[in-house]
Amino acid sequence: MKFDNRKKPSLKIIKLDSQTNKPLSGATFKVQETENATISEYVTDANGEILIPDLEESIYSVWESAAPDGYVCNPEHKDIQLTWGTTKQLIFTDTEKPKLEIKKVDEATGIPLANAKFRVTATESKTTSEYVTDSTGTILIPNLNEEIYSVDEIVAPKPMACSLETLSLETVRFSRFCSFVSCPPLGFLCGITEFLCSFSIPMNPVSV
Repeated sequence: MKFDNRKKPSLKIIKLDSQTNKPLSGATFKVQETENATISEYVTDANGEILIPDLEESIYSVWESAAPDGYVCNPEHKDIQLTWGTTKQLIFTDTEKPKLEIKKVDEATGIPLANAKFRVTATESKTTSEYVTDSTGTILIPNLNEEIYSVDEIVAPKPMACSLETLSLETVRFSRFCSFVSCPPLGFLCGITEFLCSFSIPMNPVSV
């Protein structure tokens, strides 16, 4: 009589940031053996990993059901054949949601200006929010959806004149930086500009 004590296969799932390859915790995955209707759910640990031991020698389907906070869920499904005595691994990547950084500066000196109020409108979902620049003249808006945004300055920091610029920004996958300048209130008129820009690839800071 012969006994075959083969070790059952294991599956490792790895979740990484698509740009930095940083491990991502908190990603939820579903795993299903193709010959079985049962679906199991797992969440990546601090190392961005899930290790599932003692599986059957079979084909498994794996997909992400919920992305970590601040990331877009990857809809990709992957199938993998597990064999006795082995640990197979699957790597998935997520892309960080777009961010919008608004910078307010003095036109003459380039000094950052606090307390400028901006209106940011998502043109597709019709939602509007207002933000105020901090002590560095900056507003950082994370976790945006992939749509077009209109940015208007509505209150200038005293004693500056309000910028008349309107920016229309199309957020796709990466972060966007835009800069507004304020003119002194007397003797100057800020230019009126309006443009549409797409940033499906990383872009450098732009002043308008």
